[in-house]
Amino acid sequence: MEPTCPILSVVSFTAALLILFAMERIILQNVWNTGIMMLSAWLFLQCLVTGVNSAVWAHSTIDKASAWCDICSYIHLIE
Repeated sequence: MEPTCPILSVVSFTAALLILFAMERIILQNVWNTGIMMLSAWLFLQCLVTGVNSAVWAHSTIDKASAWCDICSYIHLIE
């Protein structure tokens, strides 16, 4: 078992949380820059998907959440 496996999940969820704080600050200051908001939303989704994927498929390749696979593939197609 690799001891660094949970690091990716922790870093991804922490980055998603920090991006949410930045988005909240942008919204509260009424600085509606569409480009920054879209980039922040995209980065938040990617960090969230990466965190969930690394937590669900840690140390195995068994399909435990087939619905989540469909959701992830749809999110990646949006990019």
